[in-house]
Amino acid sequence: RRRVTTVQLQDVADSEAVQKWKGVCRRLGVSGDVIAQSETAHVTGIPNGPSEAFFQSLASWRNEQGDEATLSKLTTALSNSGFHEVANELIGITSAQLHQTELSPEGGSLKPSDDPKHEVSNLKEVQKEHENELSVSGSVN
Repeated sequence: RRRVTTVQLQDVADSEAVQKWKGVCRRLGVSGDVIAQSETAHVTGIPNGPSEAFFQSLASWRNEQGDEATLSKLTTALSNSGFHEVANELIGITSAQLHQTELSPEGGSLKPSDDPKHEVSNLKEVQKEHENELSVSGSVN
């Protein structure tokens, strides 16, 4: 399991999902108090307010959930909120990150080809986890 990254949270906050950001956060289990605090602190009179409020709420979710704040849970919440394209793009970002890697001549391990600080997720692990959660949630519905 891989914890969702800050870049992934920012990509979601900057997406069309910001239109219903409170609903996405509720599906993730973010408390009403955290949502209200984020909204009060960031929405009023700020051009990027809703996006920043969404990001802060997502960051609170990640901090509270720790290693349980996975890409799979985030994409499931997005899909269940009607933002299938955003969820798919988020998984695509992970795929693109994997394609930006190259084999290291020393040990054959993967490393980022363009940015040493760039996080590279294990795509197969994330996809498998995502498929497992979707099959579990699909069988419950």
